[in-house]
Amino acid sequence: MMQSAQARDFYRSLSEKEKTELCKAIAEDIFFLEDSLQEKILEALHKAEPELAEEIKKINSFTIY
Repeated sequence: MMQSAQARDFYRSLSEKEKTELCKAIAEDIFFLEDSLQEKILEALHKAEPELAEEIKKINSFTIY
């Protein structure tokens, strides 16, 4: 749980530009992974910061999770 709080705090400390860049980078990194792995990653990100997971889903047009 502590790791989720640290990730959440870090994400929320970023500027809007930095948040956008982070989301794009993560979206690019997971785009070609198997659906099941993408889903696990998005679930973990959602636990840490729902906004982050939702933005990544939008960027990649994911329908999973």
